[in-house]
Amino acid sequence: MALVMALVYCLSLQVITFALKDSLGQMFVDDAQIISEVARVLPIITMLLFLFGPLMIISTLFQAIGDAARAGILGLTKVYVFTLSLTFMLPYLLGESGIWYAPP
Repeated sequence: MALVMALVYCLSLQVITFALKDSLGQMFVDDAQIISEVARVLPIITMLLFLFGPLMIISTLFQAIGDAARAGILGLTKVYVFTLSLTFMLPYLLGESGIWYAPP
């Protein structure tokens, strides 16, 4: 049930973010160039947001049952193995947009 609820919650946030991508930047700044960049980058950064909740629930489950090794692998691999590596590699392949594709 927790996996389904996390998936629904994160999917809802992702849909809201996609729907409001043009107006979210306007809430914080008045500069048209920054607003357009936020609208361009926000869908890329949040394209896999719906997977974040279930991944966190699975990691928490392993931690709760005392399997700290699996919890640590799931919790830390995304950040230290994938995100950092891709942040340095993708710009060479995709240019500036590679930086934005690394976190998802």
